[in-house]
Amino acid sequence: MLVAAASDQWMWGLGFAAMLLAYWASRWWAQRGMLKTNALRHRLTDGSLSPREQHYAFAHTYLRGLAFEDPDRIVIALAAPEADELLVELWNGVAKDLVEAGEEVEAVPPIGLEAIPARVAGRPCALVKMPAPRATTEAYFVAIVLNHDVDEPAKPAPEPGVYFFTLEMGFAIDGAPRTAFGEWDSAAIHRQHGEGPPADGRAFLDHIARHLTQAKPATSNQS
Repeated sequence: MLVAAASDQWMWGLGFAAMLLAYWASRWWAQRGMLKTNALRHRLTDGSLSPREQHYAFAHTYLRGLAFEDPDRIVIALAAPEADELLVELWNGVAKDLVEAGEEVEAVPPIGLEAIPARVAGRPCALVKMPAPRATTEAYFVAIVLNHDVDEPAKPAPEPGVYFFTLEMGFAIDGAPRTAFGEWDSAAIHRQHGEGPPADGRAFLDHIARHLTQAKPATSNQS
């Protein structure tokens, strides 16, 4: 009888310990979920998901328009000694156009805006360093890559005459640094090619070179 009572007491203690462990585990998971929820709520309200119109429009609309309208001219212009002054003029013009269109624009100073001539996978390239991004989809860099040398005619269709790549600020719930590698085509279709390299010009160009020399699947979305 004493052995049976002791066994029952031991089993009861074991069951109580299991219940206590389950309770604390559930609390831990609940607190962990709450922290994640709070972090996401903060990201949804801290402005990091709301790109500034001037910053976004300059990279994704204005430079893209110039690139597909006259790719040779813009690549040559951005390799000229006065390229940085041209970029600042365009940057200020974007803000003016948005204001005239009735938009409420947060003026962003063109600090860090820079044109860097380069070559990527044997192709001429104009690399544009953007003012530091603050929100998802704002770009660190833009790269306009010709698909032919400037002294050669453009390749016949369906070969593209120019490629337009962006290295954008990506989204992470915990706010950790993350980039996204994007591309626009002449039909104004925005393709995301997944996570990008570190926000460094050389790393971006190397990433583009690998992309152009390797067939990669891409998910498309109209933007």
